[in-house]
Amino acid sequence: MKYLSLWILIPFAALSLTACDDDPDDPKPADTSETADGTDQTGCCPNAPANEYHISITGMAIDLSTNQGVAVALAPISPMDALTAPTPTHITEVDAGADGSFSIDCFDVSGVALGMVVLADDAGFDGAAGTYFPTSTGVKAWASDAEKVCVEGATVFAVPNTMVAGLDQLPDLDSVNDGFAMGLVLDASNQPVAGATLKLADGSPLSKVYYPKADFSAFDGTSTDVTGLFVLPQSNFAAGLQVITAEKDGMVFETSQASVKPGYCYFFMVSAE
Repeated sequence: MKYLSLWILIPFAALSLTACDDDPDDPKPADTSETADGTDQTGCCPNAPANEYHISITGMAIDLSTNQGVAVALAPISPMDALTAPTPTHITEVDAGADGSFSIDCFDVSGVALGMVVLADDAGFDGAAGTYFPTSTGVKAWASDAEKVCVEGATVFAVPNTMVAGLDQLPDLDSVNDGFAMGLVLDASNQPVAGATLKLADGSPLSKVYYPKADFSAFDGTSTDVTGLFVLPQSNFAAGLQVITAEKDGMVFETSQASVKPGYCYFFMVSAE
């Protein structure tokens, strides 16, 4: 079997997501007050119409194979679109700058449940063609409207088609016809965790997990390497949406929902509590 010979350096320090109205020492929803013209003074989008929730997302788009910022097209989409919709609805669209920096300004998330996902692709959103494979990265989770606040310092991953071509050489991974998932196991400080294994939230094993070496020279590890990276083929999602966590002695991990669909990569993090 051939393996990729791409060096992968994940920008872990950039993975910390900070809501623009959150105080880390006093976490609470952003303050809301109504202005004289009837708009809600909510978070960093003060001109949102009353009874609507608008957020902004700023951050970096990173090429997963080079750890460098990259100019790609970006579109916020709902988690359910990212996980299940054959063609996700783009809430809005922007282009990252030449250095990968982006700002998605004040868009409506009033009707979006669970959180926010940002899709990265070549300009024009050309699907599996071009330089980059369509990849959705979760950047914010929420369980209530009060948690719909702006996000600063988000990292959105762009996966090159050259990398996907190598992954397609793995048994039971077919990116175009089945799709696949990738992700990172992180500690409470958003640093990668080596020696962790993925499992379903109920404790049962996944059907197949690939744990690539740091230099992508092999995928036969039994737990995460120093990058904390893992790859999940479609066989893990025969029943649809799955709730996934990780395990390692002395650590407790949160759960993440994941699924796959043809022609897309879903990128997600499993973080320690």
